Amino acid sequence: MPYLRGRDIRRYGFNHEDLWLIFTRRGIDIEQYPFVKKYLGQLKEKLTPKNNGEKIGRKPGPYQWYEIQDSVAYYPSFREEKLVYAETMRIHKSDTSNFPRFGYDDQEYYCDKTTFIATGKNIKFLLGILNSKVGNYLIREYVTKLDTGGYMMQKVFLEKIPVIEPPFDEEVTISVEKILSVKKENPAADTSSLEAEIDQLVYRLYGLTEDEIAILEGS
Repeated sequence: MPYLRGRDIRRYGFNHEDLWLIFTRRGIDIEQYPFVKKYLGQLKEKLTPKNNGEKIGRKPGPYQWYEIQDSVAYYPSFREEKLVYAETMRIHKSDTSNFPRFGYDDQEYYCDKTTFIATGKNIKFLLGILNSKVGNYLIREYVTKLDTGGYMMQKVFLEKIPVIEPPFDEEVTISVEKILSVKKENPAADTSSLEAEIDQLVYRLYGLTEDEIAILEGS
């Protein structure tokens, strides 16, 4: 499977470094993947569970030598439309406009432990809110900042962020889809004008005053 790390995540997308993951989940039919079986077979003794007191092998358990040790019940979520973001998000002094960085994936990428994902309804709308200037402000307010300067993007903090319900005439999602289309053609494309449009839409949704908008624009 294609594989992402926290450092690969960009605003509205990601930078895939051509990394791939062998995910031999519980119950997989390894015979359908002869090259994977042959590759893992080189380490069969070390991969075999020590169910009979062997000195070499992995922890005891009801799994085959080629399977992962633990049952990962949530793995189907990686195949869904999802937000992707790093568990620690930093503001780079050289480019403060590149914060926050929530990416989007609908191509079934898997992520490592330095990355979080979010699935569910209205994913593109949520993406626009979190990547907006309002999202920037809310993250600074609700997410714990580490001594190293990064923000700890854990669920316990993010779920406190007040995200408004999407309206019936959903313009944020339409603008986000335009950005995603541009990024699909060219991940490095400048979408600042479209992002500015989203900022204005989000200001209206949250009912901000001119003075409040000026503060956010100035920051």
